[in-house]
Amino acid sequence: MWNNTGTRGYQRLRGSDSALSRSMLHGQEEAVLSQLSKRPDSRGFTLIEIMIAVLIIGVLLSIAMMNFIKARDSTRLQTCVSNLRRMDDAKEEYAMEWGRSMGDIVDWPNIVPTYLRKQPECPSRGTYTLLPIGDPADCTISDHDQ
Repeated sequence: MWNNTGTRGYQRLRGSDSALSRSMLHGQEEAVLSQLSKRPDSRGFTLIEIMIAVLIIGVLLSIAMMNFIKARDSTRLQTCVSNLRRMDDAKEEYAMEWGRSMGDIVDWPNIVPTYLRKQPECPSRGTYTLLPIGDPADCTISDHDQ
C-alpha cells in the first residue's frame, strides 16, 4: 500500500486511509444516534425532576417563613417593651412636675398628650394598664414584661 513514487502518492494513499477512518467513524455515529433515538424525547423535564424542584422550593420557603414569623414576633415584643418604658418615663415626669408621690394613681388624661403624644397600642393587640407611680406599666400579653 505504500507508494514509492513520491510524496504525492503517499498523500493520495493517506487520503484514502482518512476516508476509510471517516467511514468507520460515521458508522459509530450512526450507532450512537440510533441509541439516542431509542430514548424518549429528552427536550423537556421529567415529572420527577419538576416534583423534586417544587419540593426543594417548598422546603426553602417554609424555612424562610419560620424565620420571618420569629423576626416579626421579636419586633412586636421589642416595640411593646419600648412602649411600656415610655409610659413609665411619662408617669415619672408627671409625678415630678406635679409633685406626686409613690403610689399615687395616674390616668391616661394625666400623661396624654403632654408627656406622650398619644396613647400607645400594643402591636400584639394587648391592652396597657397604667399602675400607680413607682409600679411599672403592664401589658395583658403575658411575655411582654419589662
